[in-house]
Amino acid sequence: MLSGLQDEQRELDQFLANSDLSYSKIDGLIATKAAAASVPYIQPYYVSPGQNDREEILIDRYDESMDLLLGKLTNVSNYVANLSGEYKEHKFGSWVFSGPKTYVLTIRPPQSTIIEIERSSSLINDMLASVSESARALQKG
Repeated sequence: MLSGLQDEQRELDQFLANSDLSYSKIDGLIATKAAAASVPYIQPYYVSPGQNDREEILIDRYDESMDLLLGKLTNVSNYVANLSGEYKEHKFGSWVFSGPKTYVLTIRPPQSTIIEIERSSSLINDMLASVSESARALQKG
């Protein structure tokens, strides 16, 4: 299925490259602002920000106006958590600014048929491996 999606693959690769640039700029800026404000900047295994008083900010890319926004978010935070994900060595940026009000800043992830096909393939392979492992356990037991 993936062999017929070369154009979409090129678009996805370009989107991911642009996303990587935005991630690097934003992450560096957040780390600098957190250090300047003596706000802990962490990369936790998991954070579950409460739904009450939570504001989600979804952006397409970094631009110069983000400097002021990130400074304001950092200054009202008890800590900043980098919850960014990864896809084939590309970062999907997401940060939680925890304080009296929680803010979640996320770089918009790509919507791509290629990613959906790969995700589906991975799920099917995991299910088949689980079935195979269960069958082996039954044969032993």
